[in-house]
Formats: sequence, structure tokens, C-alpha cells
Amino acid sequence: MSHHFASTIVLFALLGSHACIAADVPCRDVDVCVYGGTASGVMAALAAGKEGANVILVEPSRWLGGMTGGGINHLDWGKGNTVGGSTYKILMEGVKEQPRAHGGHAVQGVGNKEYRERFKKAVENRNITVIYNHRVGKVQVGDRTIDSPIRKDPIAMNESFAVTNQSNSIRSISLDYAPVDETGCPIPVPEKRNAITVSAKVFIDCSYEGDVLGMSGVSYTWGREAREHYDESLAGVRPSLWVHNIDPYIEPGNPESGLVPFVQDRKVGLLGSADSLS
Repeated sequence: MSHHFASTIVLFALLGSHACIAADVPCRDVDVCVYGGTASGVMAALAAGKEGANVILVEPSRWLGGMTGGGINHLDWGKGNTVGGSTYKILMEGVKEQPRAHGGHAVQGVGNKEYRERFKKAVENRNITVIYNHRVGKVQVGDRTIDSPIRKDPIAMNESFAVTNQSNSIRSISLDYAPVDETGCPIPVPEKRNAITVSAKVFIDCSYEGDVLGMSGVSYTWGREAREHYDESLAGVRPSLWVHNIDPYIEPGNPESGLVPFVQDRKVGLLGSADSLS
């Protein structure tokens, strides 16, 4: 897995032919459809564009870059010395890393707004079409149409989410128009369902949620494999980098009072063993 943007999910589905879900819905037919305008999504679109592919990049929100462009950029890509290749110019130009007293580095010199502009400029004039404010509503896999779990309102519950797939490949996805509200979050109920259909030879899911991946029915895994699974010495449960003396109980020092919110009541597994954490 790449060290650059480890929190994304990538899915490739090769197709024999293209298909649109409905004849009365605007349909875009491209070589590659990237779902999720995260930092990884932008880089995937750029890589495909450099190979001469016609690309559509779908982003449910109003800007590109995911967490890197939206507020938690250091957590999204970590230490600068892990960044290289095509990502270096976007992420590291003008950036200074200052060591912190307790370990790690503080990133200085580039803010979220500038990162968003860098991602936006990176895809300009690159044979890449960006669609904002649209989220997946249907995925067509072969002859099956799969309904999105996001569609929670009563109307949606009676509909079938569509992923179109030739045999077991994704053929197309249908996008719902759901612009962001005053808080910057996409509205829960779309303004227009099935606003656009995108068919492609290859689909890449670079969203944080992995909705296209989940709806397509492809196999996937999560968590940490055991050390012996792939013979990787650093796999599985690892010792903590930092240990902090924090009282986890609602009433300090009293286990009977229960744990404060979001503290897990689970024991750490054996070193190198598998678990469901990431």
C-alpha cells in the first residue's frame, strides 16, 4: 500500500463493454472514472491522463484534495520524506517540516486553501473532467443494479441502487446531484437522482467511504493481517509509539463508573497478530 495516502480505497474494474443505466439520463462514456477527489483520487486521475486516457473525476463535495485540502492535511500524508514522485510537487513545494518536542513533525508554509488550488490546477488541461457535488446513487454490475445504502429516505428505500456490470465487472455508475449545504456537507437527500450516468472501461474508488467498492460486490479486506500471512516482519499488532498516562474512567480512578466516550474496552493483541483495526 502507498505511504502517501494510506486511508483511501482503490478498486479497479475492467469492462468488456460500456452501458448506461437509463436512456433519458445524460451519459458520459470515458476510459477511466475515478470516484472520490481525495489526494489519491487526483493522483489516480493524473496518472491515467498521462497515459492518454479520457478521465472523469467525481467528487461528492465542492473541492478536491480530501483531508489534505479540507483541514487535516498532515494526518493524511504524514512525514514529508515518504512523499515522492508526482505527489511531491503538489504536497511539498514551499513546505517546511519542524521537529516537535514530543516527536514527529509540524508542517508549516502551506494551508488548506492553497492545497485545494494546487489540486485544482493539477487536473486542468489534462484530459480530466471534474464533476463536483455528485455522489454515487447506483452501480451497475453486469446485469445487476445495486441500490446505494446512502439512500435512506422513504422514496429511496423503494428504489434499486444501480451499479451496472458486464458479467462481474462494473459497467456504469449513476450519480445523484447533492450539493453541499451551509455547513459544507453534502445534503442528505439529493436534489436530483440519477442526474448523470458514467460508463467506463476502468473504475477506481478513491473515496474514503468506499461506496462504489462496497456496492460493486468485489471482495475486499480490512484490518491488519498477521505477521506470517504475507511474511512481513512489521505486519499485525505493533507496540504503541507513545504511551500516555490518561485516566479512562468517567469518575477518575473508579472502573465501576464506566469508560469515557470513545474509549475502547479491548485488550491489545499479541505482537504480530491480526486484528480488525487499521
